[in-house]
Amino acid sequence: MILRLALLLSSIGSNLGLVHETDTSYSRLRFEGQDRTSVDWTVRFDVHDLDRVFRLDEDRDGFVQPEELGRALERISPVIEAGMQCEIDGEVIPFRSDSSELVDDESGSLFVDWTHRFELASSPRSAGLELRLFDRFGEWHRHFVILELRTESHRDVLTADRPSLEVELDSTLPPLERAWRAFASGWLEVISGLDHWLFLAALLLIARDRHEVMMPAVGWTGAAMAAIGGSVLEIDWLSGRVLESGAALSVIYLAIENVVAPAPKQRLPVAMLFGLVHGLAIGERLMSEGLSLFGRGWAITGYWLGGATGLLCLLAAAALLARRWRALPRAGSIAGSIALAAAGAWLFVHRFFL
Repeated sequence: MILRLALLLSSIGSNLGLVHETDTSYSRLRFEGQDRTSVDWTVRFDVHDLDRVFRLDEDRDGFVQPEELGRALERISPVIEAGMQCEIDGEVIPFRSDSSELVDDESGSLFVDWTHRFELASSPRSAGLELRLFDRFGEWHRHFVILELRTESHRDVLTADRPSLEVELDSTLPPLERAWRAFASGWLEVISGLDHWLFLAALLLIARDRHEVMMPAVGWTGAAMAAIGGSVLEIDWLSGRVLESGAALSVIYLAIENVVAPAPKQRLPVAMLFGLVHGLAIGERLMSEGLSLFGRGWAITGYWLGGATGLLCLLAAAALLARRWRALPRAGSIAGSIALAAAGAWLFVHRFFL
């Protein structure tokens, strides 16, 4: 079974590698100076994404040449400028490109950076950003936001469903309040995750006693807690879309295994492996959806404890169900597994392709 799982993941990984990641555009507002009144606003877009919208490859040879990009910048820049604005302490500041630059990173990907620099009258306490380009780039597009204030930073992501945000820049909140806010966010993110509940349901469906539920559930929880810790410490893993799709695939795998192998003997290592995937997906989602690193130690500690507590709540729910669990008839476990596989497939398609 482990060999089959390894082959499955290897095949999935090779196929995922062929998919171009579109989550590479961002806006970074860097507040500099003693009073944080000097602002450096950089907007980056992947040339691959720009080509999809603006048809940069004029000769259709499959490559965007620097000359083609240079000619297109005159019509691209006004669109980017019109589609972005920030709001600082209630004052709306439109994006005005002072310079543009073609950037080639270590992976070989090409980007265009537009930069706007301006001065504020006083130290900022709040900042907001709005992106009005989703009608052009489509619902598949995600635009990351990075706010930097000396050694502190805030990360978030804009989507078609959430095209604007506002962030409090005042980092003077008491440490315990920062930790509590981060704790609540981490706990809620885990508890509301549909794929986690589906995974536990797949364990329960063919369990003959509580030990067949609790051992894999404990292994899954421990591995997920460790993975969340790695993610919030900003260890570089796969993209969030791949990780969340992998979590959905774990539900499909267990559901299929329930049908073809009604008494699997190696569920603990499988559960631990998928626990890592779930934990990395949770951590990536928590980071990308607005973990404020103001008061970094307190926020990260609270975030990790919140995610870990959420996982322990899932484990407690599994324990309560396992105490009174009775093995289902074979027909019932097959029907339930088919329903779980369908739900996992829907999650996978929604997360990876939509």
